Amino acid sequence: MRLSRHLEKGFWTVADKGLVAAFGVFLLLVIRVLPEEEFGDYLLIQYTFLILSHLSFSWGMAPYVKYFYETQNRLALQTHALILVGLFFTLMTAGIWFFRVPLGELLKSAHFPYLAYFVPLLFLTAFGKLFANEIFRATHEIQRIFWIDFTYYTVNVVIILGYIVQNRLDSAALLLNINAFAYVCSSIVGFWSVRRYIIPGFQIERPLFCKMARFGQYAFGAGVSATIYDRADNYIISAMLGVRALALFGTVKLFLRLYDIFKQAVTLVAFPAFARLHAEQRQDDIKSLYEKGIFYANVILAAIMIFLIVAADFFYDVILAGKYPGGALLLRLFSLLGLVIGWLTVGEGVLFGIGAARQAFLSRMIATLSSLILNVVLIHFFGIIGAALASLISITLLTLLVTYFVHQRVGVSITGIFSRRRDVVMFLREIWQNRKL
Repeated sequence: MRLSRHLEKGFWTVADKGLVAAFGVFLLLVIRVLPEEEFGDYLLIQYTFLILSHLSFSWGMAPYVKYFYETQNRLALQTHALILVGLFFTLMTAGIWFFRVPLGELLKSAHFPYLAYFVPLLFLTAFGKLFANEIFRATHEIQRIFWIDFTYYTVNVVIILGYIVQNRLDSAALLLNINAFAYVCSSIVGFWSVRRYIIPGFQIERPLFCKMARFGQYAFGAGVSATIYDRADNYIISAMLGVRALALFGTVKLFLRLYDIFKQAVTLVAFPAFARLHAEQRQDDIKSLYEKGIFYANVILAAIMIFLIVAADFFYDVILAGKYPGGALLLRLFSLLGLVIGWLTVGEGVLFGIGAARQAFLSRMIATLSSLILNVVLIHFFGIIGAALASLISITLLTLLVTYFVHQRVGVSITGIFSRRRDVVMFLREIWQNRKL
């Protein structure tokens, strides 16, 4: 019975990530019809909203999730979470609004000062969706998260298609307004779904607030590091090359979502699996699972990488109608990330699973600093290609550090990893025999 519950959660998690992938495919149609500068401006506002909402919820809602089952005073827990989230987002949004004109000049976006109000607007309209998703994450009700996200993506697709059919999708502001309306719809569904967990009232409990704030600092720190590593290159590109280059970069990132889906799927399985083996002190099984995971991951990622390399011209010449020249070369360069992503994702699963989070965090911090420096230097000398080179070098450095720490703690070998090819043959043979039966 317990296994079936886990399988159900896994199914809904995969289904939810499938929504993100499907919407990414749909966005190709948006990219094809939206002017390049408008798409670049849209990405700047979206990235800014996503970064600030992620960091604010890391500060306030991560402690909520952490202490959800550890405290009886849910009203105080809810109050403190909302205070932390609202305070951080309000301060950061005020800063962006105050400096919107110099930020627009820095990012080479003439429209950024006029679109900056969408950052708080998107947050207000998305709050119910984000808040409900965090509560359902705490209660492990993944199916409800799926339906909230389904509402958001469905409303977006229906309205955007209507504007495309009428040849009226022509500005970042229009697309952002559609997003805001979709957030309103999903927030209504979110608030309705989560209503039984919402407690009317306001209560401050100082010891709990201090405990949540301390935990939130660590979650916030991890969020800042991940945000800089994942998003900083977008702002550096915009500042150094302009929003047209950012638009091109955004199209490549869209195709690379195949790698993101793989990483999310592996992270979902790897961390709890290694944590369980570590708790049971099954060191040999940790080594075996790591070696198998690395081998299988590289087989899958090699197929994705070859697909991206071969299909790059088709994506940009046919699907995007030649609108972004140079995109195929850039995608081919970024597709080489498939050579290291498997080692990195499985390796971090091991480190977090065996309690070596400090080594994982240290590796991320070093890679984040190198990524910032490399992006500035290489983009200056090589333009948009420099961004791809910076990503390849920094993620390779991160992978080497993670693999080194895994080797220190687990003691794996290259020979052991490649010996797992026999497991693939046995696995396929079992599938074939079961099919015959």
